[in-house]
Amino acid sequence: MPTGAPRVICGAWRSGADRSNASAATADLLIRDKLTAQHWDSHLGHGDSLFVNAATWALLLGDRLVDVPDGAGLGVLLHRLVARLGEPVMRVAVRRVMVALGETFVLGRDLEEATRRAAAQAAEGYRHSYDMLGEAARTRAEADAYQAAYHAAIHSAGRATGSDLRARPGVSVKLSAPHPRYEFAQRERVLQELLPRLLALCSAARDANLSLTLDAEEAERLLLQIELLQAVSAAPALADWQGLGLAVQAYQKRAPALLDYLDSMAKRHRRRLLVRLVKGAYWDTEIKHSQVLGLAD
Repeated sequence: MPTGAPRVICGAWRSGADRSNASAATADLLIRDKLTAQHWDSHLGHGDSLFVNAATWALLLGDRLVDVPDGAGLGVLLHRLVARLGEPVMRVAVRRVMVALGETFVLGRDLEEATRRAAAQAAEGYRHSYDMLGEAARTRAEADAYQAAYHAAIHSAGRATGSDLRARPGVSVKLSAPHPRYEFAQRERVLQELLPRLLALCSAARDANLSLTLDAEEAERLLLQIELLQAVSAAPALADWQGLGLAVQAYQKRAPALLDYLDSMAKRHRRRLLVRLVKGAYWDTEIKHSQVLGLAD
């Protein structure tokens, strides 16, 4: 897929595609290095997912039924299975497990498939917010492609049934996607160029009776994100729309203060803000960034 081409986060996997010899060799190395070196019994009973525990039981069952030396562990068993069945067979088995995992956690390969599969879950009371999967835009062309993809996503998700905004799906927007320089150093340019794009997306979401949530990104982008959120929240043309939302990084120390600010902003603009708490989307990145800068906290 070309650099910057948008995908729906409900479509993060591909199955059955053509595989090169290089990718097969890589898969074999992964099986040999990772799959055969794990202590699967330590995971038994610790997973919330029935699928995870079932997979652990299956691996342990193989360990019980196949004769291996005492104390050898599952690694020896899997090494013998690889030797007996051959790496191509194990490769197919591992891929099938990966597809099963993908179908458990990923809704579809594109928005059309995702909304179709989501219909059954929606009938059970589940609600969905569709994200565009991809990195931040680096060029104007990539930003334009993301902007068009967001409009297409809003149009597609807007075909969902039901009139209650809270019961309908929504769309999440990563602000670094429709603008190539979404950073505080370019604040004036961002407010001049990105804000109109964001207002256009919010207007489209309002017309489609959908909610639109601004996705959380790196900590250094938060102040600029709040400034854009406030501008949209105060826009007279969107005064009657109650679908504006924000994802808040709950692990940040300023999260409680941010929630207080959002509460006061909602009251000031006489609107309801949708708040989604996330518990660590950028946790590892923020920790490493702080270490690189030599910060104590």
